[in-house]
Amino acid sequence: LITLDGVDGSGKTTQAKLLIKELEENGFNVVYIKEPDGVFRDLLLHSEYYDFSLKEQLLLFIVNRIQDSKYIKEMIDNGIIVVSDRFTNSSIVYQLEELACVYEDLYENLIYDKDILVPNYDFIVDADIDIINVRNEYKTKDKIENSIDLIQIKTRFIKLSECNNIPLIST
Repeated sequence: LITLDGVDGSGKTTQAKLLIKELEENGFNVVYIKEPDGVFRDLLLHSEYYDFSLKEQLLLFIVNRIQDSKYIKEMIDNGIIVVSDRFTNSSIVYQLEELACVYEDLYENLIYDKDILVPNYDFIVDADIDIINVRNEYKTKDKIENSIDLIQIKTRFIKLSECNNIPLIST
């Protein structure tokens, strides 16, 4: 399981596609996933009827991740490499109000629950804020994107990378 996290417009999807292409060209079977998925994506990001608190968002992401982990484990057991566009690090940055290094117990006990896979390789994807803003200029924003401060989220991802020794990819 390889995960790429970062703010919208940082280049996660592009980096994931480049990685997948390289892996497939070298004979590996690869599956791309994006979190949240399915009904969770619609409920969390596009529902007009629900306005979830950060805690409620986090819990819904965890339920989604527990379900996804079952399928991801099956794929890995069958020799498939799974590349995920977002995973636990995005929940830490977007739903927790402070940094993961401050909430170490929560990080260990809630985010990495025994039913949730721990990635084999974690990466944080980053870009200059002006580039991120240009990339996001014509994108339709979802509910979470409309409620955040990109600079604050970008800073949290960088600090998460530093606190947990997660490699930072600059695009």
